[in-house]
Amino acid sequence: MKNVKKNRQSITIGSTTEKMARMSKEEKKPTFFQIICKGFNTEKLTVPRKFLTHVLKELSERAILKLKGSSDYSWTVNVTKTPKGAVRFNGGWQEFLKDNSLGHGDFLVFTYDGKMQFSIDIFDNTACHRIDDKINPNSISSSGDDSVQNLSSSESSEFDESTEEEEDEEDDSCKDSEATCEDNVSEDSEATQTESFKSNFPHFECVIGESVFVPSAFSRKHFPQGKSFEVILKNAKGKKWEVKAYPANGSHFLSKGWPEFASANKIIIDSTCIFELLRANTMMVHIV
Repeated sequence: MKNVKKNRQSITIGSTTEKMARMSKEEKKPTFFQIICKGFNTEKLTVPRKFLTHVLKELSERAILKLKGSSDYSWTVNVTKTPKGAVRFNGGWQEFLKDNSLGHGDFLVFTYDGKMQFSIDIFDNTACHRIDDKINPNSISSSGDDSVQNLSSSESSEFDESTEEEEDEEDDSCKDSEATCEDNVSEDSEATQTESFKSNFPHFECVIGESVFVPSAFSRKHFPQGKSFEVILKNAKGKKWEVKAYPANGSHFLSKGWPEFASANKIIIDSTCIFELLRANTMMVHIV
């Protein structure tokens, strides 16, 4: 009996060690996230510019998408590169969203497995990890040949550029999904991220991406958790816009109504803005 017990312990320890090793290896893989925003990334998906350093050497005309932890199905999407250097998933992306019943507010984490293959974790708008039970298998291609033909750097910089030249000009509001935000949640502090800006109100500074992702610390302290709600945004002249805030991954992001506010106030991708909370659900937006 003692030998059996020792063997069982040995197997358990070995399995745990292997699992930890796999997790450690997984953590080293590059990742990026996307929040599904209707009208921004439901037609096509822009890969964050900072992430391109991980894929440029292997860039090809198509990519393979899989759900993390599942090898039953895969989706092939076309990859294009615009004259301004943006890399996008086009053909096949809408099918991936449809087949997986993905909608506005869903939060996706892309893990790069190499050779233009991505594993995707899905979190719904309750900020919970979604179990793989919403797949529509009718139009899904099975995961057979996942090989992707690599292009040389010169070829990859040229493919499909001409087809998106006009589109790139029209799509200035959603070229890069990354938004770098920092917060200052102190009620009585005047310390700010920008030397020229001082305020006693809670505020955060954000580099604008496709939408505005509110820092989690700021969201937890000032916004209702796990709920969507309306936010009033004001410009320097006091004009107001109504914007929808959606819960995502323990925080919130501003989406519906944001494009109109950004367009009216000439806010573009990579602009830096300071969001100042004047009172409950009302913020003044300062363009730095």
